[in-house]
Amino acid sequence: MVITGGKAEADFLISSLSENHKLIIINPDKEYARYLSDAHGVSVYCGDPCKEYILAGAEINGSDVLISLMPEDADNLAVCQLAREKFKIEKTVAIVTNPRNVELFRSFGVTEVVSSAYMVAQHLVQISTLNNLVNSFSLEDAKIVLTELDVATGFHLMNVPIRDMKLPPQVIIACVIRNGNMLVPNGQTAIREGDRLAILSPAETQNKLIELFAKEKRKS
Repeated sequence: MVITGGKAEADFLISSLSENHKLIIINPDKEYARYLSDAHGVSVYCGDPCKEYILAGAEINGSDVLISLMPEDADNLAVCQLAREKFKIEKTVAIVTNPRNVELFRSFGVTEVVSSAYMVAQHLVQISTLNNLVNSFSLEDAKIVLTELDVATGFHLMNVPIRDMKLPPQVIIACVIRNGNMLVPNGQTAIREGDRLAILSPAETQNKLIELFAKEKRKS
């Protein structure tokens, strides 16, 4: 897997993926490239991934996927197109800051386009009973994230009503997918094994949220 650009995002992805994947990391920021190398004990190629010779020097040929985390949408598109056309990487992933660019990127062949604001908007459009949330939350600057979680066997809050879960502040379970059907939950709704949850939360509480739903019920 090739990871190009990014700061906190690249740091997180390297931590999450390095154990099970061979990573090629390219970062244009010399100081941050050094930090990533020291923090994770990996080689980091310093250079602009928008330039073909930088990608060639990093020997990305034959990679399964490229993830572009550059701060500018245009740069992410350029990196993904280079990866596909010059280095034959079939799967490309790009982040975009402007949600209007999601469909544009897809039309240019980018496999996966990630925009927090776009994903939240799409889910809220589908859930008509949550229209009041649109007025309650600002979606600017992608400060709200949408997390999808599968409820596995042993979840410690299984069959507990949502109102009794003591969720982190400003966290809302917006949608429950159960047996292929969409359920808009209320405080009395209890989560069951096999449910898939769509949860809206501030970006800074996402890790706490994931930790909460990863806990298993204590054995007696």
